[in-house]
Amino acid sequence: MAFDREELLEKMAGALADNPGCTIKELADAVGISKASLHRIYTNKQNICELLAAEERMVLREVRELIQEEHEDWLADLQEIIEIFVNNANYVRCMGRETLPCSLSEAEWEAFDGVLTSFFRRGKEAGILLGDFSSTDMNDIFFGLITGLIESMGMRQSNPAAVKRIVYEALLGGIYRPLEIRK
Repeated sequence: MAFDREELLEKMAGALADNPGCTIKELADAVGISKASLHRIYTNKQNICELLAAEERMVLREVRELIQEEHEDWLADLQEIIEIFVNNANYVRCMGRETLPCSLSEAEWEAFDGVLTSFFRRGKEAGILLGDFSSTDMNDIFFGLITGLIESMGMRQSNPAAVKRIVYEALLGGIYRPLEIRK
């Protein structure tokens, strides 16, 4: 039987996000193949986690490349960034899980954090983001919001289209147009 390695890896990312301590047998069961097939394709859990970390790096690289192109339409770039995260939901759910044997390094996170913060700084400088939040705060708000909603997708409580809409509208509805405080 032929296996689509990319599809299996994505399914395993979701299974590991749900249960980082699962065994190879539990992982094989979660993705619908035998333990022997999983071993034949991926060798061991360490190898699987290294491949997942590579996919996580790819997601961050894709976002970083988009941000560094500095397009004229900041809002379109925001939508594209949201799209990248949601389309790679299972890999995003594995990001930062210290319980997995392989993950992104502190230096990789810091480099990505700096690029994302600069993106939100450009949004503020362009007059698009008008709230009293710093670009660092915006980065934290965005990342917390997107990863939290992606996690709800993993629990089958949300769907990709809703997550994309909610993140975009929450950022722009509450930060693009700051709420007026009622007296």
